[in-house]
Amino acid sequence: MTYVLTRERLLHMPYNLYWGLQQEDPTPYIGEKVAIEKFIIRNHPLDTWGSGGVNSKGRTEAYVYIVGNRVVGGTSYPVIDTFMAGGYWSLHGRTLEELTGVPFQEWRERWDETYRLDFSPEQNIATVTTQQLKRIKPDMTYQEVLNRLGSTRDIGSGRYIMIYGHFSGKELFLNFGSYEERISDETMKQIKNLLLPL
Repeated sequence: MTYVLTRERLLHMPYNLYWGLQQEDPTPYIGEKVAIEKFIIRNHPLDTWGSGGVNSKGRTEAYVYIVGNRVVGGTSYPVIDTFMAGGYWSLHGRTLEELTGVPFQEWRERWDETYRLDFSPEQNIATVTTQQLKRIKPDMTYQEVLNRLGSTRDIGSGRYIMIYGHFSGKELFLNFGSYEERISDETMKQIKNLLLPL
């Protein structure tokens, strides 16, 4: 399985839990493709897990997260005979509460505050660099573009209209209805115009 890590994913289950169980901050991997490799392993703390009459079969599923050619984290899960909703453990078999030392609700509030995309009419207009604009490709979604450009003011009503400044004195407007939309030809045209030499 593969997916692109976005801030939006980091705010929703189960991705917030998957990444909350990691020792590394996921921010460097936002916008990157994450590949997941599954292994069945032995001699893991979850080999002996049991709860409410459901017991591990003496083996553990390890899900390893890979970005590029680098292992960046993973999770584990006991091999059991029945479906179980919930149940999230780090690669080493620790729960979120064990790793963070705080109750789930407190952790969730902190996590959401850290990774929330804050686009509001009161927010300042962000300035983007030519280097940032060069990283925008026509096959990206608006979510991927926003991950690269960062938070800015949303002046839309019913649609998102994100406004960015550029050192040239010109402005970039991103006009879209859904974060998952591919960026429009109009957006790419604006970006190309901003990249023209002064």
